[in-house]
Amino acid sequence: TRLVSWGSSAGADDRQLLHADVCAFHAYPAWYPTTRPAEMKEVQEIPLIWQTYAEFVEQNYPDKPLIVTEAGAGGLFKHHGPSDVKWTE
Repeated sequence: TRLVSWGSSAGADDRQLLHADVCAFHAYPAWYPTTRPAEMKEVQEIPLIWQTYAEFVEQNYPDKPLIVTEAGAGGLFKHHGPSDVKWTE
């Protein structure tokens, strides 16, 4: 048999998670939806954001595992630059 899941971008608002075998989330903290440079405080909060997802799953779906299906940020091919500039490789 196959597990039922999807990469939810709705987070705690995803009302269909009860039908999933695995709770899976997409999130891009400090990156989307803005093009402005990320502030260090936002970057430092990323572990806390994922901890919040973990606590949500543990409290609401204690028998289901949590996986992070997408995280991080996008880059433009061959757009090189400093790591603190968005869209660079």
